[in-house]
Amino acid sequence: MLFRCSIPDPDASPSPKPGDWTPLRQSVVLANFFATRGYRIAFAVNRSRHDMARRLLGKEATIYRVPNDPEHELKRLAHLRRLHKHNICIVNRPGCDSAYLFGIYRQFPFSAVVDHGSRFLVYAHMIINPDVSAPSLGYSCSPSAKLLLGPKFHIAPEVAAPTCPAPPPVPHLLIWVGNDESVIFKLLSALNRMTAPPAITLCYRRDADLRRRLAAFTVGHPRLDINALLFEPDAHPTWEAFTAVVVDPDGPYLDLAQRGIFFVTAAPTAAQLQPCYILEQLGVSPTLGWPNSRSDQQIANQLERLLGDQILRRRYSTMGPQLVDGKGLSRIAHFIPREDELGKPTVLQPDKTPETE
Repeated sequence: MLFRCSIPDPDASPSPKPGDWTPLRQSVVLANFFATRGYRIAFAVNRSRHDMARRLLGKEATIYRVPNDPEHELKRLAHLRRLHKHNICIVNRPGCDSAYLFGIYRQFPFSAVVDHGSRFLVYAHMIINPDVSAPSLGYSCSPSAKLLLGPKFHIAPEVAAPTCPAPPPVPHLLIWVGNDESVIFKLLSALNRMTAPPAITLCYRRDADLRRRLAAFTVGHPRLDINALLFEPDAHPTWEAFTAVVVDPDGPYLDLAQRGIFFVTAAPTAAQLQPCYILEQLGVSPTLGWPNSRSDQQIANQLERLLGDQILRRRYSTMGPQLVDGKGLSRIAHFIPREDELGKPTVLQPDKTPETE
């Protein structure tokens, strides 16, 4: 089983967004799961990303170098398939075009694409998109493709049991909306209007300008207790330490739902409102909508009500594990054939004619 996934450069400027690490994280989870089922696992990465891949995936991982140019890459992948007998290819590269996917589809007996809301024709034997709004998308794909859409196919390790933890003694709010300054400072301004603002932890990727603006904001708003938490691609904060998590649709909301952690959605743009409203309609999470379209006092009143109502938070938390039950990997595996069953020559059975008396 060969994985072709995107690997961001953590040293790039600006630093990669948290969502940029999702393809790699999903691919590693899938690789570990299928390795336990006896599949031979390998990764194909661009030559410029090989050292980074080795550092992230470990010394024991099988990693092949492929050219950066898509046309030459497809030739290299075809050679690797023949040489190492990889009959399954899992592609997790947001933004790759139809011609590239068709090349994979034509070369491998079985190909699967982990999709992130493509707007073009997707060629694959199977398409996986665990996003909550995926079932409502109009897919343009190869006619025989299997569509595994929605949170039931969430790519994450199974947890023993949803925690639905008791809230911490002091209200504590985690804000996870990337580095969108308009949303960050809108939420902080709204929290400053609350009667008793909670402790605040803001998770963002490394950005010196944002850090300076946050420091200046904290000085001008002494009522707020603001802590900074730098985003790490291979680690998440201890969710149970927070009363609530404000997260955007690009954040780990499915992980929170699976673990029974109470969260509130906020859309950085109007175009990202759909998943927020779907989660609210399903009873999994309330939403702040698009914060920039609301007044500070409206947001403050809503957060004050949510943070002060433990029964309401518990009701939302218990709905999350029903939507994301942690069995997504097993469901995906059900539709992926054994690699040794692919690529075998077809054995023709002799025609059987009815005997005549």
